Amino acid sequence: MPRWFFLLILFFLFLPIFNSAQAQSLFLTGEDIQVGKEILLDDFRVIFPSGSLDKYSRVAFFTKPADNSLPSALPYFYNWQVLDANIVKDFFIYLPRPDQAGAVQVWQREAGKGEWRAADFIEEGSELKVKVRSKLGQLAVTVLPLSPFSLYLDEATIAKGFRVQMPGGYFVLHIPAAALTAPAEIKITPILPVYPKPPGWDYASPLFYFQVMGDNVQVTKPLVIDIKFSPGNSRKEIFAWNNSQKKWEASPSDSLYKIGMVRTATRQKELLVAVLTNGIMEKGKASWYAYKGGLFAASPDYPKGTKLKVTNLANGKSVVVTVNDYGPDRSIHPDRVIDLDKVAFAKISSLYLGLTEVVVDPLYP
Repeated sequence: MPRWFFLLILFFLFLPIFNSAQAQSLFLTGEDIQVGKEILLDDFRVIFPSGSLDKYSRVAFFTKPADNSLPSALPYFYNWQVLDANIVKDFFIYLPRPDQAGAVQVWQREAGKGEWRAADFIEEGSELKVKVRSKLGQLAVTVLPLSPFSLYLDEATIAKGFRVQMPGGYFVLHIPAAALTAPAEIKITPILPVYPKPPGWDYASPLFYFQVMGDNVQVTKPLVIDIKFSPGNSRKEIFAWNNSQKKWEASPSDSLYKIGMVRTATRQKELLVAVLTNGIMEKGKASWYAYKGGLFAASPDYPKGTKLKVTNLANGKSVVVTVNDYGPDRSIHPDRVIDLDKVAFAKISSLYLGLTEVVVDPLYP
């Protein structure tokens, strides 16, 4: 096959996926796979360790201008594709570390579409080393202008209650009236997501360590925490770090999509918290059908018998339903999160509308 014809095929393969981005492509030989290969590109570099692919393969890499799918992303998305081989073990993409001060985070999404999730990365000098194990994907870098924040609350403020908000609104602590027994300093420290994630969950925010500091200060009422999350329709919960057991524990949470925050409450004086997502769809369209005539629903995500709280985002009305059927089919209706029984749908919306946008929260015992 003439070389020009092979390159033409590559161009048309990548064109629809990467939206006319400029490709840098090459062929990894069997020897490259056996001994490992470092690829130096214009804007970043890639290392395929020995045995990371199962055979020779064409690979391609792109940079393209960032779009609005990830607010606050730096100017470029970094893209890759492995065409012929399967990924046997992790390979690594090294991105330039941005010069801006703040909390750096690398985000990844599969196949150059779908939801962004926090990538596994570490900082190595002037580079961000990202662990990758998919054949097709996209990386982006964000820098949140975050630094430790503290505020002193005197007796008069404690008596009235106060809303402590970090600059940029990434973390908000609502302190009810008389929730603290004495004047206190509130300190909030952002931390990169370096703690091990629970199985099946990914970070959707930086980590925040908050402290209520003061002589003999006690918390007498729940403190409400709001954390801004990354865009997407997947299930989000706030987790708290259990330092004695060295693991994350889920905290009962509500996704407040109108303000882009996840909310929970605590009586702890100090806590390390973060928003995590598990990929299960929680926001989307709810449809209805006539089935059992009660507070029931069909769900493709939760087993029969699960109780779900379904909230209409337009009017705030909620209904608790029990899953007793499977559906809707997302291969046909990718934007539908749940199919409510006619009786349940009527509790939160007019049947005449047929569809309404909702958030679905599982209610665990």
